Amino acid sequence: MLLATAIILVSCQGNKQDTSLNPADSLGTGSNILQEGQSLVYTKYKLPLPVEMYKFVKESNPEFKREILNSIEDLDRFPKNVDKAVNLGMYSADLAYCTILGKKELAIEYFRATQKLAESLHIAEGYSEAMIERFNNNLDNNDSLYQISNSIYWKTCNYLEANEDVNVLPFIIFGSWLESVYLTMHTYENPAENQEVLEQVAVQAKSVDNLIEYMYQTMLDMKVFNVNADIQRVSNSLKDLKVSYDKVRVEGMTSLLFDEIKRKYDNLRDQYLFEPY
Repeated sequence: MLLATAIILVSCQGNKQDTSLNPADSLGTGSNILQEGQSLVYTKYKLPLPVEMYKFVKESNPEFKREILNSIEDLDRFPKNVDKAVNLGMYSADLAYCTILGKKELAIEYFRATQKLAESLHIAEGYSEAMIERFNNNLDNNDSLYQISNSIYWKTCNYLEANEDVNVLPFIIFGSWLESVYLTMHTYENPAENQEVLEQVAVQAKSVDNLIEYMYQTMLDMKVFNVNADIQRVSNSLKDLKVSYDKVRVEGMTSLLFDEIKRKYDNLRDQYLFEPY
């Protein structure tokens, strides 16, 4: 489940013809991908694919900040599968951050964290011994790590699709997206004064709208009835973010609105890090 936020996955809902994507599709070459503003989206539910966000981080090459990553200490602290799934998405984003900025030793640690959480959720489809060996043999090649990570991610996603397991999928999507925005906001000094950072955060308004719709559609699927309360909790938080983004649509992304939105992302992320709920 590596580098997940660079290419958020296909929804496992709806018709079951062969709509699964692959890493090539994530670059915009597949029929299910289109360009909308600065964000790549999956056309079925227009789920956010923050490729542009990672491209921005890679090209701007900021100073690496380990302290902003989600801690990988005590992975057993997560009390529910929902918590595990959200944090699996977060760790995937953190792994992407480490890989893009060339921190291979730390990337190994986050690789192991994602592997352990995936196994605890019984979705470690992409973590074959051969794939793990490929990862270990390419630690000095960031581009190869990127491709291998994508391959692991898609194998896991396709496994979830094939088994119609939507109980954890929305939370992995949500966690990886949330962490990718969080990392972008916290990587740069004085982000509220950085026009490029403001733009990267502003375009997430559409992602918030689409995630709200995706969560709603997921709740209509009776197979996830037992996690509907958790999905509703995520939806309510996204709707609170939408209130601020609606102001951006009227006023533009000002430094004051950025600070307001940043606080909401920070508070939302904190809810899933340590404390049972």
